[in-house]
Amino acid sequence: MIQRIGRRGLASAAVEGMLATSSPYLLVMDADLQHDERIIPVMLEKLKRENLDLVIGSRNVSGGGMGEFAANRVTLSNMGRK
Repeated sequence: MIQRIGRRGLASAAVEGMLATSSPYLLVMDADLQHDERIIPVMLEKLKRENLDLVIGSRNVSGGGMGEFAANRVTLSNMGRK
């Protein structure tokens, strides 16, 4: 765990975490409970099986979805996508 004092921002936190590990695999995920963590093993398996550099989870692909998002959150997401 890295405790960042006086530094803010998701992108810089992700980069700092990536630079601080020797792990061959990394995952960046918000902890706001909007993401289905059960898909992580599936993504890791795909990464390994197909020898990929990057796997991205998206609600806008086959099998993706917005779960039980509030209606205003769905509208905001769809507007952002357009």
